[in-house]
This record gives sequence, structure tokens and C-alpha cells, in this order.
Amino acid sequence: DKSQNISVNVGDAKSVTFTGSNLDQVTKVLFGKEELAIVTKSPKSIVVMLSANVTAKARNVELQFTSDGNDPVLAPLTVAAAANPPTTGGK
Repeated sequence: DKSQNISVNVGDAKSVTFTGSNLDQVTKVLFGKEELAIVTKSPKSIVVMLSANVTAKARNVELQFTSDGNDPVLAPLTVAAAANPPTTGGK
């Protein structure tokens, strides 16, 4: 669903859920030439594991959903700078 606004933080290597239709037909999810792992999929949702490459820096990216016999579909994803970066140092 192109209207969804999915956002993760820089450095997040986690799974995200995309919703739409016919998502059970997706055979690959690509970020550039890197294939991302599909965790689960159903007709109305797909869960994809993001890699460190996807979330390496703050930016807007597009993941490419491919399926046999259909044109690829682009899924937007926002990678945001962490709101509260961890502090280092000590007492």
C-alpha cells in the first residue's frame, strides 16, 4: 500500500510489516541488489527483515517487491536519525 508511512531508526536491523494486496505472491524483496529475508507473508501483509545496509544512514529508501510475471512494486521506507542517541561516558 503506497500510502503507508513506515519509519525505522538508523541502525535498526529489525523486521517491518508492509500491508497491501496480493503480497503472498511476492517472491523477493530487494534493496538495490541485496535480497532481504521475507519472514512471513499473507495476501494482505508481508514481514521483511531489514539489513544493516538498509538502515545505515538517515534517508528515504525504496524496497522492491518482485513476483513472477508482474512488474516490481516499490515500497517506500523512511530511515530516521535516532531521536535519543545513546550517551557514552560514565561516572
